[in-house]
Amino acid sequence: MKRDPAFVWETEALRRRVGRPTAPPPAPPHEDLPGAPTGPTNQPTGSGTGPSWVTVAEAATAINSPEATVMAWADGGRVPAQDSSQGRLVLLQAVVDRATEMRQARAAAAMPSAPPTAPVLQPDVPAGSMIVPRDAWDRMLDQLGNLHEAGQQLAEARERAVKAETEAGFLKERLADLREQLERRQPATPAASGTPAQTVPAPAPTTMRRDSLLGLVARGLRRKR
Repeated sequence: MKRDPAFVWETEALRRRVGRPTAPPPAPPHEDLPGAPTGPTNQPTGSGTGPSWVTVAEAATAINSPEATVMAWADGGRVPAQDSSQGRLVLLQAVVDRATEMRQARAAAAMPSAPPTAPVLQPDVPAGSMIVPRDAWDRMLDQLGNLHEAGQQLAEARERAVKAETEAGFLKERLADLREQLERRQPATPAASGTPAQTVPAPAPTTMRRDSLLGLVARGLRRKR
């Protein structure tokens, strides 16, 4: 009957720590098993006597892992296993290789998944330069665009002013020419032509004529005397 890994948690080291009697070392496997060694089961790996078949407890002690882990590997077919009169036997080298793979997998999982990126080289900032935020740079470009448009409008207004001033000067000259032509068309005055001018005496007031007549009458009377 297979042991449930959820209930197999007591290891050999724990039994020794609490003072419980440890189980006697298992007897070597029978010689009738295929590939079973004839010597002790704790022989060093890589000996020339063939593969080492050990119990689950011995394999767990060799890799310093719980027996439930080794039993799960054996049940799942991850390591070679076989049943014998001594219990479930596993191939020691396969268990060691499996434990090494698991440790390497845990180490790889603990490392960051993303590969280390190369350091970003910052561009050299020339002397006298100033680093500004992108938003401030965009606002400054907008202001420069507005100033450029205002400059164009000012240039157009100045051009219109120069044109208006030129037209005003031309109109002044034209007005002077018209005045000169008008003066030439008018008739010349009597003093300028040399002919005597026909003057029309202005009518004297009635009071002045009466005074002159009375003066003449008085002078005539004086002469008669």
